This record gives sequence, C-alpha cells and structure tokens, in this order.
Amino acid sequence: MGVALGHPPVETAGYKMIDVCRGSSSRSILLWPRNFDIETNTQQIRTLTVVRDTLLPKVMSGEVRVEIK
Repeated sequence: MGVALGHPPVETAGYKMIDVCRGSSSRSILLWPRNFDIETNTQQIRTLTVVRDTLLPKVMSGEVRVEIK
C-alpha cells in the first residue's frame, strides 16, 4: 500500500482483498473481518462481567472504598 502524506501506513494483516466488478470496470478493495471485532468484544464483555461481579458486592458492602476526586 502507498503512504499518504501525514498518514501512517495501514496494517493490512487480517484484511481480505476482494475484486469488485461493476459494469466494465473492476477494482480491488480491502475488507476487515467483522468476526474479529465480535470475538474481541465478546471476550471484553466476559472480562468486564467477572470484574463487575467481583467488585460490585465489595463496594456495596463497604469492604472496598472508591475514592472520588
């Protein structure tokens, strides 16, 4: 891929190159695999759920205090 002035190069690992044809012209485009985003978000949700379920009861009971600045 080329480098535009003022922009860092784009990392294309994980992308899929496809050819798109319309009429008599065609071009190649890059697609980001959406399932990667879904898997990443699902893992983050699981992690945050565990943290919430661990800390919330302790905060509510006063065992752990949260400092507000």
